[in-house]
Amino acid sequence: MAITALMARAAGALVASFVLSVGAIAAESGVEFPNSSGCDQRRAAAASVDSASLRLPELTYECMRLGRDQHVLIGRGGLRKGESVLLVHGLGNNAHLDWRNTVPALAARFRVLTLDLPGFGASEPLQGGYSFEHLAALLAELLDRESIYRVHVVGHSLGGALSLYFAHAYPQRTQRLVLVDAAGMLLKSVYVHHVSRISTPELGFTPVDRVLRMFDNRVNGLNRHITYRLESRFDFSAWLADHPAARNALLGGFTQTDAALGLIEHDFTRAIRETRAPTTVIWGRNDDVSPVRVGQLLTGRLPDARLHILERTGHVPMTQAREEFNGLLLTALADTLQLPQRMMTSGAPIDVRCHEEAERRYSGALRNVVLENCRDIRIENARIEKLTLINSSVFLDNVSIIGGDAVLEAKNSFVTGTVVSVIAQGIAVSVDDSQLDLAGTSIRAGARGVRMVTPGRIYFSVSDIQAADFSGDVHKIWSE
Repeated sequence: MAITALMARAAGALVASFVLSVGAIAAESGVEFPNSSGCDQRRAAAASVDSASLRLPELTYECMRLGRDQHVLIGRGGLRKGESVLLVHGLGNNAHLDWRNTVPALAARFRVLTLDLPGFGASEPLQGGYSFEHLAALLAELLDRESIYRVHVVGHSLGGALSLYFAHAYPQRTQRLVLVDAAGMLLKSVYVHHVSRISTPELGFTPVDRVLRMFDNRVNGLNRHITYRLESRFDFSAWLADHPAARNALLGGFTQTDAALGLIEHDFTRAIRETRAPTTVIWGRNDDVSPVRVGQLLTGRLPDARLHILERTGHVPMTQAREEFNGLLLTALADTLQLPQRMMTSGAPIDVRCHEEAERRYSGALRNVVLENCRDIRIENARIEKLTLINSSVFLDNVSIIGGDAVLEAKNSFVTGTVVSVIAQGIAVSVDDSQLDLAGTSIRAGARGVRMVTPGRIYFSVSDIQAADFSGDVHKIWSE
């Protein structure tokens, strides 16, 4: 790909970052359905085909009228009695048809219930704009109408986020929870940067690849700079979320965008920490909509969760890896679930010093780790006494840093951490002209949790701090 083409692509990504943040989750969706009453009329009119061809043969259907005069298409299948499974779809006009390969596998063992969420498929839009509170209440009302008290809840993408919210809001009604490539969870700014990131190709010729990586770093550095500037100004999406009348006037019947907007604005910190239902997290390794680190975050922070990653699979594993996905799902719903394996490190800790290297990997028991002019280092499943970065970038996955003072120290560096524990007798994190993206991180400090030597930023997603200067959840940008 020519450099000019890459630059044009970068410019387009920067200009469209807001649109991408709310639209990328719905990449598989087609045209929006117009507003109209009823179920079959709406879908058939939008698709210009007979509605019967847009239904699954294993299900019987009803256009159910719920509270607020809301018409929702319901599908029932499987056993008449026994344990029930509720399938909650994600964004996209396929709606419940996303489960076409899943329903037959479940029908022999469970009572299966599907629906088109309001504004998707054949169901009318939710009146008054989208909120997880209203959607979860609608699911609870549906279960009441079906005389189902407890249910296994399986959700994909947006439906995964909604399923998590439901399990937290209605714990007594949730038997087991399965989250499939759930969207959202990360701080909005982190997600915007993820979907607008430029990735240059590897050509297999080292000198050229080195130049392309340098270009990639420069472009994404510009991306970060513009994102910083936007973050310090008016937050348009947050304003829309707080003003439903204006949101509806601007977005009209664009249900996909409205739902995605509510998704990326929502803070799931409490839901993740407090949801007790046995949870199975299933993720596609190559998901470019909701990165696999979200699955790792969920598994690390939920009280009772285990993670299964499907290789060579993207955002829709129930379609892209049907047999493997169905096997994992049946195990998650029917078998005895093993307790999740936590990090184990053994042996005497060793010192690590990295100087002008790239893409090195470290794990296990480490004492004093110093990274100087090192790029894209990965430290995973490790216990560290002190980590110092100078002009470097590092990815931390499932890492504990436990020691005395300033146990995580970053100078002109980038840190991306997922499920990280930082415990210090004095100051925990010292930031000097650096950026830290920390998801699912716990900081414990005898003194300050964070010290900013010079201006920097920490993007906290679903994290918490217990220190002398601050105590509580953090799902925000931390800057001084």
